[in-house]
Amino acid sequence: VAADVHINLLAGGAPQGRWQWSGTMASLVLAQATRDAWRSGAKTTALVLGFLNGIWPLLQMGLLLLAWLLPGRCLATRSRGRLLRLLAALGKCGLSFPWLVTIWAAVCQLHWHGNQVSADFQMRFDSGIFVFLAAAVLTNALGYWADHYHFLSTR
Repeated sequence: VAADVHINLLAGGAPQGRWQWSGTMASLVLAQATRDAWRSGAKTTALVLGFLNGIWPLLQMGLLLLAWLLPGRCLATRSRGRLLRLLAALGKCGLSFPWLVTIWAAVCQLHWHGNQVSADFQMRFDSGIFVFLAAAVLTNALGYWADHYHFLSTR
């Protein structure tokens, strides 16, 4: 779980007097967000979320590992350099999900107080978003490091 949207709802004009509800309204998970976007007709958003944040980080690490471990007879030095530069350049694409979560967090900071009803919405980040960010930063750092090391070794 990347984040949870919590709500505190208070209704003063309810039939039984005051009514209050507090709890989690929604949880934000990458797979669920991708599935919900697809089902709602936002197919491009679903594909971008699923590919850039679900498939791409794993593909990037796999290609980085192959570039690092394949011997020179299987992957020429020039091709290895191109692949490492490409991975370093495209590595930041996997950071779109944390960016979207941050925007949603700003939107979910809603506090509304009327005569009879008040509602407070707040998004709270869960450990999943921090683990995802740490993995994305590590992947990018490894990509840059491999590209730089390759560059130094071929000078």
